[in-house]
Amino acid sequence: MPQREELLAPYHEGLAQEKAEKKAREAARRRVEALRSHGRSYAQRETLPWEYQETQEAMKEVGQALTAEVEADLSERDVEDLVDEVLDEWEEIEDDEDEEN
Repeated sequence: MPQREELLAPYHEGLAQEKAEKKAREAARRRVEALRSHGRSYAQRETLPWEYQETQEAMKEVGQALTAEVEADLSERDVEDLVDEVLDEWEEIEDDEDEEN
């Protein structure tokens, strides 16, 4: 007759796997939040010379982009590129408005 440990081995393996998966999900969640925070900080530095209202509107769009697109496997440079894309659109709009005036 199988020993108790042998019978429970699949159960314990399942628990260990579940625990490892939970740990990996938590690490990924922390990584995503750290990347989003990095992106927000980067955007704040990049928009320092901007006017207040434009900065606020751009930061809102940056936040939306970070929420929608940042994943755990991205690098900080990838996040900065994403922020740059959003801010470049704002700079183009500002340039167009300046040309119209």
